[in-house]
Amino acid sequence: MLTLDEILNQETDAELTQFNKDDAWRLGNIAHELAGENAKKIGISVKLFNQHIFYFAGSETIYDAEFWIRRKRNVVERHNHSSYYISNEYKMDENEYYRHNAVKPSDFAIHGGGFPIRVKGVGLVGSIVCSGMLSEDDHLLCYHSLKKLQEELRNS
Repeated sequence: MLTLDEILNQETDAELTQFNKDDAWRLGNIAHELAGENAKKIGISVKLFNQHIFYFAGSETIYDAEFWIRRKRNVVERHNHSSYYISNEYKMDENEYYRHNAVKPSDFAIHGGGFPIRVKGVGLVGSIVCSGMLSEDDHLLCYHSLKKLQEELRNS
């Protein structure tokens, strides 16, 4: 399990120099590519501000995958941190999180897989959310996808 400091370093490390609709579409496709065989059982969503740019649901995703994605994204947007960071901050105690933040379980999920998309000098501009694997695996897929996009943007 990653520590809070490691997760925080990932969030900082994944900051981009730009992010537009084309980048959002590319990010979703990168996540799909990196998921490999797991792609059939996950959902992937990328939003730029409040606009949904990319959505994918694998052939084996559960019926409520979108529900999980929305709940993880709400955590990212509320706290400007990954849902995995918040999960670890609350020691995975969902009830404590809901009580402390006065939110409902139907609206927020502190499970890994929601990741902030930040642009240097701008801040939070969107989110990537992956859902369907283990919490840390969902989180790492988001992180590695952002790192690959970061590398592509640097080389273009």
